[in-house]
Amino acid sequence: MRRLGTLPLMYQPGERWLYNVSDDVLGVLVARVTGQSFEEFLRERIFGPLGMKDTAFHVPADKLDRLPPLYAPDWQTGEFLVEDEVEGGHHSRPPAFQSGGGGLDSTVDDYHAYFRMLLNHGMHAANGSCPGPPSS
Repeated sequence: MRRLGTLPLMYQPGERWLYNVSDDVLGVLVARVTGQSFEEFLRERIFGPLGMKDTAFHVPADKLDRLPPLYAPDWQTGEFLVEDEVEGGHHSRPPAFQSGGGGLDSTVDDYHAYFRMLLNHGMHAANGSCPGPPSS
């Protein structure tokens, strides 16, 4: 983060939005402040309370059969080719960096639980509680 802070801004604040980098920095800060990996923090504070059992930074081996390969177009031919295989692909193993800006794998059911919470103004519809630190 120290080196990142030395880089010039790509845009003036308010001029354009650059998605991703700030989320990566936030993930690092969360891990440092909590003393947990970013994934552990997310699992404890968000995924667990919302019942999001299939959201993580990689897909475990026993669930890889549920993951399709990633296809992308060949820009010269227009043909869709496998860009990332399931077995041995980047989703099949933990990443070197848990990216807050776009590293999670999930399911439709888990997305649904997350978006229901957002639509319910931050409250978990099942029990009326807000995901967050356990109450004391």
